[in-house]
Amino acid sequence: MIKGARTESALEEGIKGTRYAFKNAEKYPEVFRFVKPKVAAKEAFNVKNVGTKVAMAGIAIDTGIDIYNDIKSKAEPTKIAADAVVDVTFGAGNVAASAAVGAWAGAAASAAAGAAGGSVIPGAGTVVGAIVGLGTGFAYTFATESFKINGKSLKDAAKQLTKKVFDHIAN
Repeated sequence: MIKGARTESALEEGIKGTRYAFKNAEKYPEVFRFVKPKVAAKEAFNVKNVGTKVAMAGIAIDTGIDIYNDIKSKAEPTKIAADAVVDVTFGAGNVAASAAVGAWAGAAASAAAGAAGGSVIPGAGTVVGAIVGLGTGFAYTFATESFKINGKSLKDAAKQLTKKVFDHIAN
């Protein structure tokens, strides 16, 4: 039995039933995006979700600022394209990783609460999953922007490599 079934918040999320089998996870993404990492990562790109719209806006802003700065500095077209491709790719990776890890943590917290005789706080697994997912997003950004390879962040190294590939294709 799903705790909180048929509550207003569950119905708003599209969760109408009280029992869902894990083997049918792909049929019920509105339920399993909270507990199955693969479904959560896939659902993180469903444009019907408000969170997805916010994440996509963040990716668009990051990419747009980079394109603007490249154009302002009269960068080569291959650099502009490479920077945009890498910004979108790393942004999408951040969204997917955050959703998957958040779902995993939420499922673990819900299972622990269930094993302990139920949750004192309704939706504790969802809250834990959201906090862990947010932390994952920060950690992902920190890792891709701070760790250095030959003096460049992972993201900048990817941009440089992508530009080399684009230059090779263009020539």
